[in-house]
Amino acid sequence: MKTLKTVLVTFSTLFILGCSSDDDSNTDDCGSFVWLDQVSDEGEAFAFAAAAFGQNATQSTCNSLVQASQQFIDALEAARDCVPSGERQQFQALLDEATAERDNLNCDQLTGN
Repeated sequence: MKTLKTVLVTFSTLFILGCSSDDDSNTDDCGSFVWLDQVSDEGEAFAFAAAAFGQNATQSTCNSLVQASQQFIDALEAARDCVPSGERQQFQALLDEATAERDNLNCDQLTGN
């Protein structure tokens, strides 16, 4: 769960920094959106699922967290080309941490809804 907190803190930090970024590497496919805008809904859903799991660690909340984390990872992958060069290292760390967190969840060991 410590890694999950790190993922959420990193995402929050990147969101704050990314919204004010003037970096030059957005491609035409990105439109006028900062890459964080493209993953904000999935990031928010991931945060809510993590909070629910943290408050009530059941198989149901774990499965929801796994699903939300996968959707967040998919959104990050889709936004990869929109990440400015100055944020790529932090972006990759966020993606790696989210993937590790998802991979470390074992919902089968939990019970309850």
